[in-house]
Amino acid sequence: MLDDARVCRVCTEVKTAAGFYKCNKGICKGCIIARVKRRARTNPKVQEYDRVRAKRPHVAARIRKTAAEWAVKNPDARKAHTALNNAVRDGKVTKEPCLFCAAENVHAHHRDYSAPLDVVWLCPQCHMRLHAAFPETEGAHKNRRE
Repeated sequence: MLDDARVCRVCTEVKTAAGFYKCNKGICKGCIIARVKRRARTNPKVQEYDRVRAKRPHVAARIRKTAAEWAVKNPDARKAHTALNNAVRDGKVTKEPCLFCAAENVHAHHRDYSAPLDVVWLCPQCHMRLHAAFPETEGAHKNRRE
């Protein structure tokens, strides 16, 4: 082992000191980032804090910029979202209660962007939990077949 090498208590990988935060020497950066992301998606208090924070003007501006960049990088997803929104507006598709908890406030989850009207309706909380439990269902990874 190298002189500055350490073993992460969570993933048990051997990494250099650069792979660890200075304040937390036992868990690697990757494991901490995954833990924080998982908590943000499953903890209602953190979700409420994020909703309030997103309304701040400088944060809202950054979110708009990020959304515009995402639309440029993900044209297939953007087309699918637009097609579905238009179909809901025109009455061709009806929103259904959340598949898991039957909540009425729902998001559409696309399993495949090439079928824009084939969606599963999920409440925001269940939608976040789905992506937290199955990261491969996130964004650009959807259409990759490996």
